[in-house]
Amino acid sequence: GTEMKMQRRRTTARKMTKSLDSKVEVVTGLIDALEESRCRHEEAQRIAGLGHWKLDLVRDDLHWSDEIYRIYDIDPINMNPSYNGFLNAIHPDDCILVDNAYRDSLRNKQPYEIEHRLLMKGGLVKWVHERCETTFTGDGAPLCSIGTVQDITERKLLELDREKLLHDMGERVKELQTLYGLSQSIQKHAEIEDVFRDALKLVIAGWQYPEVAQAIIRFEGQEYASTAFAETAWSQSSNIAVYGKIVGTVEVFYTEERPQQDEGPFLKAER
Repeated sequence: GTEMKMQRRRTTARKMTKSLDSKVEVVTGLIDALEESRCRHEEAQRIAGLGHWKLDLVRDDLHWSDEIYRIYDIDPINMNPSYNGFLNAIHPDDCILVDNAYRDSLRNKQPYEIEHRLLMKGGLVKWVHERCETTFTGDGAPLCSIGTVQDITERKLLELDREKLLHDMGERVKELQTLYGLSQSIQKHAEIEDVFRDALKLVIAGWQYPEVAQAIIRFEGQEYASTAFAETAWSQSSNIAVYGKIVGTVEVFYTEERPQQDEGPFLKAER
């Protein structure tokens, strides 16, 4: 009887072990499948330059995916993600804009998306597209924000190059129109004063910011100025030369300050 009991116990134990091994095999397979899925997900994010993040507003805890660290060129070992750390990586000229966009989304309880720049080590600038949504409690308190960050530097640089090319082409067209207009005025008018008055209008129209431009032509002791002309701190001038002899000047003034981006408020061709 004792031997039979032992036999039954051994049989039961073998069955339990076999069942346990089977369950362990299933769990191990699920873990492997999850790990493979995670690796594929991270690889897809790396290829797309797309990272994700989650900010627990109750615990003040921010999590970044591996791709965000790569986009921001930050070593995860040397940095504990934080909202201030995120803001510090943003280009100084865009920082307030991004911070306001996030805070407005919390106040208005609306998702937001924005394109902005990152200032990397060594002065390299990247462009990213960011999306964010926040969940709230029943009484409206923010709980958690989740979002994505995608590196769009290559696309954005192509867009900016295209915009600059179109802008430059437009400026060249204005220059040609100015030259053509002067030619027509010289043929039309016999008096130099009438030519200069036309020239003032043509020069102003041909400048990068004609809406705030004024001009004056000084020629052989005479002055010809645009309506309500006044000198300001923002100006460009050029000499009028006849057969190598300087006989006057043309000066263009802006009545308001304009941005110093790229070539500055005055184009190279204008300078």
